[in-house]
Amino acid sequence: MARRTLASHGAFFVPHLRPGVSLLDCGCGPGSITVGIAALVDPGEVVGIDFAPGEVARATQAAARDGCRNIRIQAANVYSLPFENGRFERVFSHALIEHLADPQTALRELHRVLAPEGQAGRNLGVYLEAAGFEWVQLSARYECYDARELIAEYLARRLEEAGDAESASVLRDWSKQKPGMFAQAWVCAVARKPQAANLGHR
Repeated sequence: MARRTLASHGAFFVPHLRPGVSLLDCGCGPGSITVGIAALVDPGEVVGIDFAPGEVARATQAAARDGCRNIRIQAANVYSLPFENGRFERVFSHALIEHLADPQTALRELHRVLAPEGQAGRNLGVYLEAAGFEWVQLSARYECYDARELIAEYLARRLEEAGDAESASVLRDWSKQKPGMFAQAWVCAVARKPQAANLGHR
């Protein structure tokens, strides 16, 4: 995850960034994408949140290492964000929605903290529209991994954490077979919060 950057995994959102805007990065992980965002919106404030304390610590270290003075990293739950309505002009997230049991609740929270006509980059446009966003624009791309063993090991560990050791073993064995490839599809979505609608949020 720490190898992912704004250029490699957030390029679709770059056209919607400019100096001075405030931005919330939900599920910021190790902060490798967040620091790239901060550089583009400086002096705008960037807040990165993650549910895992370890990721918060790693992202804080990454921001300090890159000398980012406009980043604040904190622990928070995307289902109940600790920010007031309309707090941010942009909301960004990478590789979060597919891990949530209730993406609709999370997206309603993103909608709540986003300023009118602000934008949010998401993975699933259908959820965005259902959460009250408009101007949903979708795109997709494939990421091909040079080292299958690296991504296979990452996924195998996730499977083991979920209690599926058998599938983890099969995945590791497959990653060693030649020839072969691993390609991951990324769906990118950008949407905007309507200017005149609060959609029930107070």
